[in-house]
Amino acid sequence: MGTIEVLWAKENVYSISVGDEAMARRLMDGNPWFIKGFTFTAKSWPLYHSLDIIPDRAIFWVQVHGFPRNMCSPGNARKLGARIGYVMKIEDVDEVGFKGFLRMRIDLDASKPLPPGFSMPCQVTGRRKIRLRYEGLKEFCMQCGRLGHSCGYMLVPNPKLELDGWKYDEGMHATMTSKRSTFLFQPRVKKSIIGGMDNSHW
Repeated sequence: MGTIEVLWAKENVYSISVGDEAMARRLMDGNPWFIKGFTFTAKSWPLYHSLDIIPDRAIFWVQVHGFPRNMCSPGNARKLGARIGYVMKIEDVDEVGFKGFLRMRIDLDASKPLPPGFSMPCQVTGRRKIRLRYEGLKEFCMQCGRLGHSCGYMLVPNPKLELDGWKYDEGMHATMTSKRSTFLFQPRVKKSIIGGMDNSHW
């Protein structure tokens, strides 16, 4: 991975220096990392910031399944994401096409159980289930819903989940999606005339 320097800054905080911006982006795009069963998140840290880092944070790309297509707006996506954690980025449906789900990059509290989903009102069925799937999910306990262990011990799960019909299962795992556009025909680009021919036509 090139030249990397890791220095201890304070308890549970390490400074990672890399050779170039591309490697820094690779480290952050790989979030969250799992080291010896513990969740580790790499963040860009400006030189003028102090090291007052909040512990127990993890960054995931979260897929939101079951949300109506006509409601997949950036505003609604931010409202949904705020129920999970801090919304860092929302995948632009107009740019990459609709993949059947909303996709958001969320900074969430890793010390709490990951929400498997939630319900919302529906005019047809009364209630609609919105399923959450996490890309790159590892070291996840199916009993208590927390990161950092998959077996061996478990904390008390949220009893409200069972009352609402939710449970932790393999369906919370999501494969990493391609950043490539899913449009069958790419949006037309601005016309350019070369040698009397219009290159914007197929």
